[in-house]
Amino acid sequence: MTTSLQRGLTTAEYAVGTVAVVTGVGALVAVLADPSAPVRMFWPIIGQLVSVILRILGLAA
Repeated sequence: MTTSLQRGLTTAEYAVGTVAVVTGVGALVAVLADPSAPVRMFWPIIGQLVSVILRILGLAA
């Protein structure tokens, strides 16, 4: 049996996760948009992030 408190906590967890993802993507875009940033250094990190996301979604082996 699920109480309304448990449903609210789940909603709060989604909200926190959404804010974290949007903040991370915003920071990544800001760094990559900076012309003085060594972009080549970030491609391995971006590749790892993409593979983690694909594994979470069940789209990667």
